[in-house]
Parts: sequence; C-alpha cells; structure tokens
Amino acid sequence: MDWILHKGVLITHTRVEDTPVTVLNTHLTANYTGNWGRNNLFARQEHGELMQIADLVNAQPHDHLVVLCGDFNIPRGSWLYDSLLNETGLIDPLAGDTRPTFRPYSGMGMHYSAPIDFTLYRAPSMLHVRAESDLRFTEKVEIGGRRTHISDHLGIGTHFEWVAPLK
Repeated sequence: MDWILHKGVLITHTRVEDTPVTVLNTHLTANYTGNWGRNNLFARQEHGELMQIADLVNAQPHDHLVVLCGDFNIPRGSWLYDSLLNETGLIDPLAGDTRPTFRPYSGMGMHYSAPIDFTLYRAPSMLHVRAESDLRFTEKVEIGGRRTHISDHLGIGTHFEWVAPLK
C-alpha cells in the first residue's frame, strides 16, 4: 500500500529572528517484515528513499538550520540510519537511545517495537546550536470515555537553542 501512496517530503522554509530554518518532514515506506538486513526488499526500498532524502537535505543552503523529522520506519543504529547520517552530516540528539517510538499492534511481534521516528538536524557552521530531544505522548489519555494512547507512535519533542553570530 505504501508504494501506491507515493509518500514524499514536506519542506517548510521559515526564519527565527535572523536565522533561516528549513524543516523537512517525511514518512518512509513501512518494513512489514521487520527485517532491516541489506538484502531485504523493504530495506533496499527504504535505503533508496533515504538517499533521495539525503539529496534533498544536501541541497538545502548551508547557512540554514536544517531539521529532518518524521517516521522513517528504520531502527536507530541500523545500517540504514548510519547511511543517512553519513551522507548528510545530520546530528541525532537521541543518538544511542534505544527506547521504542513505535507501539506494535496487538498480535505483532515485539521486534517491531523499535526507535523508528527521528528529529535530526544540521546547523550552519557559524551557528552554535544546542538541541535536546525526548519522547512525548508516552502515557495514555482519556478519549471518548476510555484511556488510550494518542497514536501508535510516540512523539519526539526537540528544543533548539542557538546563538547567532555577531554582525
């Protein structure tokens, strides 16, 4: 079904005071096998998508703070993740964090419970950026008289601070 949906990347350009910021948001093809090995059909498809996204990230002006976020459907620390970071120079504020961001549906294997959602960034060389991320929406909430999770995915809240260069 994912191939039919023609998923893509939403790109937003904005400014925060004097700093240009570009945000790219995406949702990659799901890997229904839960196998991210190099020979897996889904993993190869995801790799192709990641390399297209890497081209988009690398095409952004180098004086912009670039933020790439979304449901990548690949686990943190996998060869796919490493490939994206190596191609783009993006930084993951949650690097090494193995807490899952996906809650498998009833009947799905627990190996699907993995950190597959990300907020990554690239800062311009003249900007000192500090970014802190943490998981959001971890607890159930009351909706329609019952307690449930807002989504099958956790959110990632990221706080950015920077000092712009003196003019």
